[in-house]
Amino acid sequence: MENLIESYNSSVNAIIESELATETELLDLKHKNLATKKLLKRYDFFQKYMEHLNFENPHFVFGDTDNYNAWAYRDSQKSVIMIESKFFIDLDRFYNSAREKVLDYYSSKDLTMAFDGALTPDIIMSQLMKMFLFYHESAHIIQQQSPNLFDGIIDESKNDEFLMVDHVGEIDADLHASRKIAEHLSNIFHRDSSSFHELDPKKYLEDLCITTISSYLFCRMLIFDNYSTFYTKKHSHPHILIRMQATMVDIIKVVQLHTGLVLDTDRVFNYLLSVTDLLCTTHSSLQSVSTFLGMSVTHSGDISEYYDELIKIIRSNKKTVYNKMSL
Repeated sequence: MENLIESYNSSVNAIIESELATETELLDLKHKNLATKKLLKRYDFFQKYMEHLNFENPHFVFGDTDNYNAWAYRDSQKSVIMIESKFFIDLDRFYNSAREKVLDYYSSKDLTMAFDGALTPDIIMSQLMKMFLFYHESAHIIQQQSPNLFDGIIDESKNDEFLMVDHVGEIDADLHASRKIAEHLSNIFHRDSSSFHELDPKKYLEDLCITTISSYLFCRMLIFDNYSTFYTKKHSHPHILIRMQATMVDIIKVVQLHTGLVLDTDRVFNYLLSVTDLLCTTHSSLQSVSTFLGMSVTHSGDISEYYDELIKIIRSNKKTVYNKMSL
């Protein structure tokens, strides 16, 4: 790990000294003590993934501010993904503290993820969400490699906070992350297949999806605070319910493709809201997701219509990450 830090610092000095760094307070791992072994291992994986995708002079960086934030930046000389270390550290702390409540809930509802295995729900929630966040940001780097990616998209709103291209880009990035996470879930499923003499394979796969998507929804609620009122063409990011639908549909589609099993989407949706509610009420700063139940019903038509509009744009554009890295 020491060599990893030294290598990292020697290669990223130019970024740390740049205007980009002064604006965002990047974390120099060599001189800060916040980076734990878990963060370093995660850094190593992320850095190698960026190199695997042939990003220009790639650098993955942990931020050192007191925010839950992440961003991606690319120009002709470098590609940078920054995720605040606080986000990763706090996720580990929260899921560790909520472990017993989560396991008790899963046991009471006969959710198969409560079985005594190495990958308990809290571990999956924490680890896969970190990876989802990274895959999402990596998609933005891929998008920036195509300068005319969103040519032809008409922005109907005159609201400075909203651009249609931003919403399309965010859903495109979520879909890329969803596919990568679904591949991980499929690998977990196949690896654990030896235990299926005690478990229902389809139900186990559904519970993997429930665990993952509920954690995604919970993490998005931590980052964004404008979800209490439903909207479509407003703000810089699509409403969480739109993003949840895109994520849920794609994860289920991909795991079904990889495993050959057909999942009960109603069961997945109902339980993921219940598990998300448990996480939110356990967390000190979030309220119950009961309002989501009302919004998901009241605005079901708007959700489907806007989701379909965004997906149509993404699928029709050959330069989107969705199409460039298709299954």
